[in-house]
Amino acid sequence: MLNNSIKVRDLFIALSIVIAVGALVYSYVTRPVIVFVTNNKLYSQFSYTKQLDSDLRKIQTARQGVLDSLSQLSDAHSKAGDAKQAAEDRRYYYELKAKFDEDNENLIAQFNQKIWKQLNQYVIDYGKEHHIDYIMGADGSGAVMYAKEAVDITPEVIDYSNKRFGGTGK
Repeated sequence: MLNNSIKVRDLFIALSIVIAVGALVYSYVTRPVIVFVTNNKLYSQFSYTKQLDSDLRKIQTARQGVLDSLSQLSDAHSKAGDAKQAAEDRRYYYELKAKFDEDNENLIAQFNQKIWKQLNQYVIDYGKEHHIDYIMGADGSGAVMYAKEAVDITPEVIDYSNKRFGGTGK
């Protein structure tokens, strides 16, 4: 009888150990995967950002060329003694400059919206493809106060996003 109770006790201990190890393994395997990206780095190194930034600079340069021409025209009218036309040129210059400034601000806002919309989709896709539960955006606003560098996937997401944008990824 004593021999049977020792076997039951040993079996109970072994079973308890197996259950404990199984619970430990299960909790490790099922814990969420949490990583982060550095938002400004992701944004600034995204190929689409660089492309739209280049487009914006071209537009701004062309607009500045128009304004420079108007300024030169006003100066020419002023030197020729046509004060009335020079004043009209300056008035038009300032109207156009205000319009260009407003248009530039609107264009920057549109470009930012397009870039973040595309990046957000790529981050979602990256998370799904890599079985990540949470991708946090670190931007210094307090959303992520600290994270180990080991969980910073910014370079991988930049590479992934640039490949997707370039048509070579997925």
